[in-house]
Amino acid sequence: MQRYAKLVSPTGNSQQSLMSVSNLQLDTLRIVDMNKAYNNSPSKEVLCFRHLAKQAIRKLFDDDGFIEIDTPYLITANTPDPFIDPIFVLEKHGGLGQRQLHTSPEIWLKRSLSLGLEKIYHMARVFRDDPPSDHHSAEFTMLEWYRVNTRLVDLLTDCEAIFNLSAKIAQKQGQMEPGPDLTILKTDVSFLFKKFARIDLEHELHRIAQGDHLSLNRALAERRTEHLPQDASFADAFFHIMLKYVEPNLPKNQPVAIFGWPVQLAALAAPSEQNPLLCDRFEIYFQGLEIANAYQECTQADVLRGRFVSENLERAALNKPVFPIDEDLLVGVSKMPETAGIALGLDRLFMALLSKKQISQIILGID
Repeated sequence: MQRYAKLVSPTGNSQQSLMSVSNLQLDTLRIVDMNKAYNNSPSKEVLCFRHLAKQAIRKLFDDDGFIEIDTPYLITANTPDPFIDPIFVLEKHGGLGQRQLHTSPEIWLKRSLSLGLEKIYHMARVFRDDPPSDHHSAEFTMLEWYRVNTRLVDLLTDCEAIFNLSAKIAQKQGQMEPGPDLTILKTDVSFLFKKFARIDLEHELHRIAQGDHLSLNRALAERRTEHLPQDASFADAFFHIMLKYVEPNLPKNQPVAIFGWPVQLAALAAPSEQNPLLCDRFEIYFQGLEIANAYQECTQADVLRGRFVSENLERAALNKPVFPIDEDLLVGVSKMPETAGIALGLDRLFMALLSKKQISQIILGID
């Protein structure tokens, strides 16, 4: 009301009136902007679903004997994965200078495992400096959990329980049709490459192991007549094939777990005991979205140190900052028993279950 009063003020102060008009226009723009944001924001029903689903998932873990670990969000450095970029924070006090928001709670969860805990999880907000898209937000919710003395495949039982529990809540609210089969299908990368890209990945991995580092790049050129840049790495070629030929052909209405990843993409996963060219890892896709990433955890500190050094070299080649190697983490993982761990993107799972096209319809506050 005060601004409108200024517009008809008898003082005749035109500058004051002009400023008031300008402020009114700015406020109008802000209202329009906010209306646009609210149109893409979660509905009341989605926010209620998030609350109920998260509450039920926590109870699922608590009833199974898990404890939730509150890991720090602000850390010295993340692991140096060349494909994941953190958000940096400048700390003015405390003498630590530049720090990072965690891209995953894994570092401190694994340190907790080294204390003798056996079943732990954290439903955490995490931060990644990736370009925004319909499927990605710089801030999102990650559910990460670990079981000791467990094999990788056992985590699929947990995932199916979470999927079905969340689906029942959505169906009870009327936000999801009943009846979808949420049993997780199982396949492997080599099968998918052969079926959809006509590329024998296992053959190419053998050639790479013998020193022919561009074997997959050439296979892509020969089989699909696609020529990547001369400096394209194995990872460039691999993910080009995954994104163009494999992911679009995965089942849409039923989740699928993909096993048998090349050891070059192991990150923190253990090498496969059956095939040294592969690592013990799977990823889950559902409704065209990557939902979860699981490892049989590598507990060999020297193997992980070597990977971190290589990943820092790759980051440097990409003109990305390199990170200090976390020696405390390496000490911690070397004390861990056989462990399987998984990170699941809750927002993407909720997107898939509720058939939402944009992650802004699931996460509150995305511009």
